[in-house]
Amino acid sequence: MTTDFSSLLSHRGRLGHPWSTVTPPPPGTISFGGGIPDPSTLPLAALAHAAERVLAEEGIEALQYGGSLGDVYLREELAARYGLRYGVPLSPDQVMITTGSSQALDALCAALLDPGDVVLTEEPTFTGSLWTFRAHGARLLPMPLDRGGLDVDALEERLGALRREGVQPKLIYTTPDFQNPTATCLAAERRQRLVELAAEHGCLVMEDTAYEEVRIDAAPLPT
Repeated sequence: MTTDFSSLLSHRGRLGHPWSTVTPPPPGTISFGGGIPDPSTLPLAALAHAAERVLAEEGIEALQYGGSLGDVYLREELAARYGLRYGVPLSPDQVMITTGSSQALDALCAALLDPGDVVLTEEPTFTGSLWTFRAHGARLLPMPLDRGGLDVDALEERLGALRREGVQPKLIYTTPDFQNPTATCLAAERRQRLVELAAEHGCLVMEDTAYEEVRIDAAPLPT
């Protein structure tokens, strides 16, 4: 006998995962459905060697729970790397290791959003992020894109309209580097204007920059 527990699901559970019904592609297909690296580029031998060395040197301790922010040595390396990259001093306490951008987004939403808070998002954008925002009860307001990325003039108009309505937006969510799914990159002058608008209207910019470092033949743009 099979028991149907669907009536016990929460509203969030009934929404389902955005990829839950996706059928695997045929063998040999190059899928653009997710940020999936070329398997041939993955350093399998180096990772196997690193795992063997850690287990040999640290033993059972390597398999125990670590700190909730992630391994402190990795956080130190990342703080030094990105501090140098962006010219901003960072400490390990300002770095949190997650199992991907979706977990990071969920943690930020849990820390920042109350049901009904306004989040401005690019349209179109990554559906997984929209699902996470909705699961936290956010009110999503789409913002248009053009060939230069997020239309900051339209953003300025929308922020002004919200202020006149007495609505305080909480977040502006943007993917400025190789935006998913349009692949546009937000120009430096637009980035500057975006930061100015966020400061003027008292809201945060949530930058999803998973693809920043896949740039091949151009100088990196400022965060």
